[in-house]
Amino acid sequence: MIIPAIYLFSLSYSKNFVHGWRQWLILMPLVVLPIYFYLARPLLRVKPLILVLGVTAATSVVLHYLVGFGWISITIKTTVPLSIFHRAEINSWIWWSAALMMILAFPVRHFAQILSLILILGLMHLGQVGLLILLAIAVFSYSFGLLPKTTFNAGLFFIAMPCLVLLGIIFFDVFTKNIFILGDTILNAYRKNDWQQTVLDYGHEAQYSLNQWWKHAINGVGLGDYVDAMWNEYHDHNQHIPAVPAQQIGHMLVSTGLLAFGAIYGIIRYYIHSSPREIVAVVVCLLGLIFFMPFFSQVSTTAFTLALLLIVLASDHR
Repeated sequence: MIIPAIYLFSLSYSKNFVHGWRQWLILMPLVVLPIYFYLARPLLRVKPLILVLGVTAATSVVLHYLVGFGWISITIKTTVPLSIFHRAEINSWIWWSAALMMILAFPVRHFAQILSLILILGLMHLGQVGLLILLAIAVFSYSFGLLPKTTFNAGLFFIAMPCLVLLGIIFFDVFTKNIFILGDTILNAYRKNDWQQTVLDYGHEAQYSLNQWWKHAINGVGLGDYVDAMWNEYHDHNQHIPAVPAQQIGHMLVSTGLLAFGAIYGIIRYYIHSSPREIVAVVVCLLGLIFFMPFFSQVSTTAFTLALLLIVLASDHR
């Protein structure tokens, strides 16, 4: 709850309070879900809940393929790649959240592997290379002995992962495009031996966010004034501002200043002595905040929050 708290505090000095308040309402799952799970904890059955969420998300992926192959007909607005129920960015966070829970928290390992594979194929369909890398970090944690192998047998994934990548390159155009973009970026940086410039070129928004944070380093510009601040930065560089920020940490820095570091420190301090399973979940989620923007809608915020909360609760119930 520390993240919505610092955003709420930044509203007190935000010039555009109404716009900031609307943005803060997107963060309500970060407030409501922890309170609910804290109050319902004695009666909560975590494993069946994780099962329901995993099966539901996997069913959504299967429906995408059935519609894509023309085996069932649903009146939808056609998108590329095909995304039904929600737009692709939101579906990506739902499937990623469910896959992370299957990998780290679901006790029936073979069923968890099947559901995880379905969800990973869904993320490949949407071309989400970055989110797949976060899941790979969770899987690799088993190989380093950070997590017990009795819950989730990662060996299948180590064998299947190259096959999955090859399958994705063959069948999923958006995944193939993003894989080659990432590969070209790494290869060019290696050839030119200029990693710093490559990082700056690849992450303009991170650079612009740091510029704006440095101008308002102490308390930021306030949640309601983030768009105006970043518009000025993009305008100064003759670029169009994207519809959604690319990194949550950049959004936090510009909006709240040094309070963003306080929030990250508070999260790390709270979980530093937790179980290995919880630590892996927190590390993966923190990487999600650094490299992605999960809090752009209430649905994506709910998915992201549920993953962390239920993994923590599942660890407590063991």
